[in-house]
Amino acid sequence: MTDIKKITALGVMAAMVIGCTACGSKEEVPAQPEESAAEESVETAAQETPAASEEVQEVQTENEGEESAEGEFLPKFYYNQVLADNGFQPLEAAAYDYLAFDHVKGSDADHVLIPYVNIVDVDEIDPSDVLLYGDYYVWEFEKQQDTLVMVSGGHCPGVIHLERTGEGETAIYSPKGTMDEGFTDDDTKAIFGEYYDHYLTLSSDDAARESGLALNIADYVTVNNLDITGYQMSPNETKDLPAARAKHITGALPEYSYPGPELFYSVLYDYLKENLLGSRNEKETVIPCPVIVYTDESNNDDIRVYGNFWIYSYYLDGDIMKTSSGGSYPGCIHIKSTEAGYEVTDMEIVEDGQNYTDSAKKIFGEHYEDFVKATGDTAGTEEIRAQIIANYVAANDLSVTAYQDYGWDPVALPEENIDTFYSDL
Repeated sequence: MTDIKKITALGVMAAMVIGCTACGSKEEVPAQPEESAAEESVETAAQETPAASEEVQEVQTENEGEESAEGEFLPKFYYNQVLADNGFQPLEAAAYDYLAFDHVKGSDADHVLIPYVNIVDVDEIDPSDVLLYGDYYVWEFEKQQDTLVMVSGGHCPGVIHLERTGEGETAIYSPKGTMDEGFTDDDTKAIFGEYYDHYLTLSSDDAARESGLALNIADYVTVNNLDITGYQMSPNETKDLPAARAKHITGALPEYSYPGPELFYSVLYDYLKENLLGSRNEKETVIPCPVIVYTDESNNDDIRVYGNFWIYSYYLDGDIMKTSSGGSYPGCIHIKSTEAGYEVTDMEIVEDGQNYTDSAKKIFGEHYEDFVKATGDTAGTEEIRAQIIANYVAANDLSVTAYQDYGWDPVALPEENIDTFYSDL
């Protein structure tokens, strides 16, 4: 998946009583449906220095393994939604995005991962491999009555690998999905090199980390309108939340439903909405934005829709729909015509990284050049996106005037065009 062009969805924490732990120490499990709980046992490593100690201890907190008293779904932690209003920082956003979604595998579906990011330095010599040095933490919480209770988490100092597109103020950073992590003090010295002394200075400020974590939790609780008044980092020690920096989400958005008359597109949009973006806040809505390159209808058993399939999650702030997350999935969707209508049978997605071009050529074939042209037409994509949102707003009789990506000005919505817009695509 290619991260949303204007968004990189990512901080806060001291070692506390249970000690710092290696972020990657949680046991990885196979992918499960959201309703399935991931394994509850977690390995944590006590630290004697800002980096993880060489002798790893397995510790299990008293909170770990307990069933959530509420059993409630907790929305994910999105930098764009929780922290960006405090001042959008592209590098910080990329680090939060990586830690909240890519670094720890196998967290429970009803838990939330809340990171803390303290950037030490950055090496941008190679835009295809930007090195972001930082003092990182990520903690997993569950809801017990009116308290967020930490069940696992840890300290993961190191280097997050990013990819940069654009220059200067227009630069966007996307996580590459890899990190060099300091599990021991020797590891950390080797990873940070000339930046090690600066890392030590930042990582030694326990008060700043504790304060930062508390504010991150308070902002997360506020923007998601959660009935939570405190948080707990160690057994039987609940702390009150400070005043949040973030604003409340002002209202819930109705679920997106394709408003046009064509059954074919209804099936396509439903598939994108249900399959291309993970769990979200219940007040948000997920809206697809397919940029269709070509549709091959020569075989009713395998109708092929080639395109760059964008997907976005929005929340409502006043009369503006703000983006909390999103991304693009270029590829080919296979649809079968049946007596009952249509059904999606498969989706081929272009690979990320160095295999991007080869896999795109393989999937798009003779339509590859048209795909490249469509991908480069940012203005055209935004026109399609704006019209789809405008039609959604009209269909649901909403008082929404614009949509907005973090770091960008609001975009005014055009007039609705439900009758012909989708068939014209």
